[in-house]
Amino acid sequence: MIRYGAHGRDTGVHDAPGAFDSDRADKDHPVFGLGAHFCPGSHRARLEAQVALPALFDRFPQLELASKPDETEPEHTFIGNGVTALSVFLRHT
Repeated sequence: MIRYGAHGRDTGVHDAPGAFDSDRADKDHPVFGLGAHFCPGSHRARLEAQVALPALFDRFPQLELASKPDETEPEHTFIGNGVTALSVFLRHT
């Protein structure tokens, strides 16, 4: 069985494979599939990330986690590495 949530966790490639790092230099993984199985929504997902995330951080420049990262409950799935909830403080300036 392929472990979809394992992408980006190779200790031979990444210094801190368990850490979230959106600025990693090596992002070569098949997150949207390959070939005939390439995700038709990938372009929209990338566009949403390019528009929505900067807008969120522009609107709330002091956004921060409301709890420590190790206090989050992981999703109960073999597919991803998400969490069930992520509480944040929104401070508008």
